[in-house]
Amino acid sequence: MDIPLLTDEARGWVGREFDMPPFTVTEKDIRKYEAGLGNAVPEHPDTAQPLLYTALVRPIAPVAELSADGLTEDRRAPVGEGRVMFGGIDVELVRPLVVGDQVRGRRRLESLEEKHGRRGPFVLATWRTEYVDAAGDPVIRETSTQILK
Repeated sequence: MDIPLLTDEARGWVGREFDMPPFTVTEKDIRKYEAGLGNAVPEHPDTAQPLLYTALVRPIAPVAELSADGLTEDRRAPVGEGRVMFGGIDVELVRPLVVGDQVRGRRRLESLEEKHGRRGPFVLATWRTEYVDAAGDPVIRETSTQILK
């Protein structure tokens, strides 16, 4: 018989919210992202590639702050052995990002569901993040899942 992965401590994470790093869209960011994609780099871009935000809100963390699976401790609920795999992402781009946008986001753990797969039990964590501009209007909505073991 498998030991349940969801503890009271893990369940206590449901509803927990985190501020994502705020960012301002700059011409330099857009040019760097275009170059990284291998695209022609515009001299004076005004609109960003849709997924530029992912590079701006997921900064590289110092190795000392990472867990064994490469995440910071605040990015996964304490489940099982502490292993995590990417489960998927759904992104709704409410409007394009433009130069000068000041964006902030709030991430919330919506649910933890214990499941059983071919390789045993796991927990599916569902996170929702909404990014808004300086006026508080939505820019991007993101739903992502993690597979926790």
